[in-house]
Amino acid sequence: MKPNLPDLLTLNGDLAHDRAPQLLALINSLPGQPWTEAELLIPLPDKFRYSRIWMTGDQVVGVVLASRKHKSVHIHQIVLEAAYRQLGLGRKVYRQIAAQAEADGLTLLTAHCLLDDMGALAFHTTLGLSLDSQYDDPQDGSVYGRLSVPLKVLLETGTQP
Repeated sequence: MKPNLPDLLTLNGDLAHDRAPQLLALINSLPGQPWTEAELLIPLPDKFRYSRIWMTGDQVVGVVLASRKHKSVHIHQIVLEAAYRQLGLGRKVYRQIAAQAEADGLTLLTAHCLLDDMGALAFHTTLGLSLDSQYDDPQDGSVYGRLSVPLKVLLETGTQP
């Protein structure tokens, strides 16, 4: 049985601050270096224009942290609780963010991904993102990839969620 779909909200500074413990618990459930509250709240360009949060009632069940980098919208992090995965929510939010970024004059969506996280890599590649480069994180030894897709391509990858 599918869960009820969570509400999708634009993340703002007050919400990020108020929900920091829940957001950090979600983000830090992923492999890689743990995030701090300071990293979560850092004021990046257009961060609160592109970032989104999924909630059920007063509980955070997912987050996408994104900001503008030059002519790109960059996804810093995406995570959903397991019960809400495979429902098309990630695809839908990426397209929503891409549409906003394109309207703002941006041309590319980029993301970083652990290359040994097959689920995350598959998610991004099915949306049309391709591997541009890879790098080793000197702090944890993990290998990350930088992926990208032109916004027009992402927005044209079908209407299925």
